[in-house]
Amino acid sequence: MLLTREPIPARVELREILAVLGLVVLADLTIYRGHGFAGAAAMFVAAPLLLLMGAPKPRTTVPLAKGSGPCWPSAPRRSARSSGSAR
Repeated sequence: MLLTREPIPARVELREILAVLGLVVLADLTIYRGHGFAGAAAMFVAAPLLLLMGAPKPRTTVPLAKGSGPCWPSAPRRSARSSGSAR
């Protein structure tokens, strides 16, 4: 007879709940209140930070930098375009 243990469910921490709640609020604001590209710019900047904050073991890695890095320089440009300022 093979004895197996039931896996113990992982504890959900407050920072994980706050990160998910923050992403939901940010997505709703982007969809319903984001004027032009300003909402998308805020989403590009804030979403990687919220994901990093909510990670069980927060760490910065090469895949994280590759995934979120290209978004950072484009966010201010998108925001400037939507506010009507011309270069």
